[in-house]
Amino acid sequence: MVRNLGSTMRDALIAAADVANGAMVALVPSDADAKRLAVEGGESLDQLHLTLLYLGDADQIGDDIRAALIDAGRDMAVGWNGVAAEAFAPALFNPTGDEPCAVMLCSGDELAEFYETALADVSEFLDPPDDMHRPFCAHITVLYTDTVTMSTNGESLIEQMISSTGPLTFDRLRFAFGGEVTDIPLTSPTPPDVAA
Repeated sequence: MVRNLGSTMRDALIAAADVANGAMVALVPSDADAKRLAVEGGESLDQLHLTLLYLGDADQIGDDIRAALIDAGRDMAVGWNGVAAEAFAPALFNPTGDEPCAVMLCSGDELAEFYETALADVSEFLDPPDDMHRPFCAHITVLYTDTVTMSTNGESLIEQMISSTGPLTFDRLRFAFGGEVTDIPLTSPTPPDVAA
């Protein structure tokens, strides 16, 4: 499904990609896991995601490449009944730099496998940008902040985040080109030829 999102989602993409018109491939946690990961004053449930690949400026990616990437994403999704991962550690990124943010670090064999698949498939259509973070550090940003603060409403942010660690499932693959977002469910049945 393709939908144009309002300024709130667009602002989140700007912050995540650090450009005015960013593009990305991401995994989206299930609704239940998103509710568990959310913190007071943080990112809204529909903005929580794990960026697999930052693709650079959206306006540098033509409609034909966008369509090809989304088609490749649909192929990637086949046979996956979600991507299992572990939310294992809260962390603070950029504590003294631009856009400090609280994140939940994630790990897991399925997550690593899906990342490698996405990187290989996307690389068939475009080269990753030079400023892509290496090595890949799987995380979900839960809160952007103007000041480094570790408490919200009297409760330690770290305490809130520690209580949300544990297994989680990503049930959608997201392609975002600026404010244009396509979510692909990761609940596809096993292909018939494989099942046979």
